[in-house]
Amino acid sequence: MATDRSRDGGKKKESPGTRKPGGGTLKRNQTVGVRLDDKLRYFAELAARKQHRTLSSYIEWAIRESLASVPLGHAAGDNGNRTMATEAEDLWDTDPAERFALLAMRYPDLLSHHEQIIWSLVKRNPYFWITRYKSEAVPGRMDHTRLRKTWSDLEAVARKEKPESILPQNEA
Repeated sequence: MATDRSRDGGKKKESPGTRKPGGGTLKRNQTVGVRLDDKLRYFAELAARKQHRTLSSYIEWAIRESLASVPLGHAAGDNGNRTMATEAEDLWDTDPAERFALLAMRYPDLLSHHEQIIWSLVKRNPYFWITRYKSEAVPGRMDHTRLRKTWSDLEAVARKEKPESILPQNEA
């Protein structure tokens, strides 16, 4: 590895393009700015060093670990011992419309305001249902294909960029 020891008191610096392989194998595609007080940051950095991680990798690991202590309560047909960690695989999908449907059907109380507007549009429109939506207790079967097909329009209606009349209204 090429290094440069000039002007930095003899500390090694990697030359551009000579980065050591390693680190995480997951592709990171989201950046989150976090404010930490000096004391918390200091101890997070020490913990990261102890685990041979970067601070960013340590924070990601700590969040993942903490999901096991976030109770979600009851979902349809379970005993109420669900946590964010136990539900993670059931609530995640790479498609935003599918991800929304999974959350709305299981934990409507976790929907953001924007998602609540979309959920209201979906619940009252028979186009999105194979069997009619009646209530949270009797949700019906959603037509996920139709939801995905109209997702961008649903989002636009919820943002008040388009009128609700653009959404399909029939069951055909």
